[in-house]
Amino acid sequence: MAIADIEKIIEMMESVKVLKNVALKVFQMANDPLATAGDITEVVEGDDYLSALVLKVANSSYYGNAGKVKSINEAVVLLGFTGIKSIAVAASLMVRKDDGTVKKTEIIVRERLWRHAISTAIAAKFIAEQMDFKDQGLCYITGMIHDIGRLAIFQYDEKIYHSIENYSREKGITLTDAETAITGLDHAQIGAMILHKWAFPDPIVQAVAYHHKYFEDTPDRELVGIVTIANFISNSLGFGSVNIPVMDPRVLKMYNLDYDGVKKLIEQISGILSHIDILSLGL
Repeated sequence: MAIADIEKIIEMMESVKVLKNVALKVFQMANDPLATAGDITEVVEGDDYLSALVLKVANSSYYGNAGKVKSINEAVVLLGFTGIKSIAVAASLMVRKDDGTVKKTEIIVRERLWRHAISTAIAAKFIAEQMDFKDQGLCYITGMIHDIGRLAIFQYDEKIYHSIENYSREKGITLTDAETAITGLDHAQIGAMILHKWAFPDPIVQAVAYHHKYFEDTPDRELVGIVTIANFISNSLGFGSVNIPVMDPRVLKMYNLDYDGVKKLIEQISGILSHIDILSLGL
């Protein structure tokens, strides 16, 4: 079985035009205390795809503004800098070819990656609210991009991406184990390497790196734990992996949760997701 070239995967993602030139600029600008909504609006309007996705989210039932938001500036004011950062990175998850097209064969995978990203983001924010975590926006952003390593593998080679899923099914193992067998690293490690290279904040990089390995040396344990649980819930609701990994009971214990508590969270988050209309990209 061929081993993917990790350096080439990272180099390929480094060259992604939309993320490098637009989404990352939005992310950095949103962290600038001197930046205004007008500044961010100007950057967002520089990319048609990002603009469309921002308007789609702003007009979704999740925000209760169906059809009311007509301009990017209105959307920026409504969603806030944190919301715009999240959407900018999400746009990069669905990056197109240079001519703006998406092959029909890619649509199913891209839609599935988006559904997992947005459902994990919403779940992470909800869990953060329940736990009174101080930076709920950070949880949302991290949930949105926690699986960017999976996208990197897909962008690098569709055949390797699908062979990983098939190997996981055939062997009855987790995707991370299948990825390690085929690429030498799992998507969490690949994603963290990419985000580190793109100069994302360290807490996000660490949460992405350890969301499948919570009890390794995780410096920002609380954020990692929230994303770990959110990822599990998204998978449990059918928005993620081919094989759902078992939730480590030690993670639940850290948050004074038992399985009944997780079941309640799943029901609550399922209810939220059932009433929103941003689970499809509409590609």
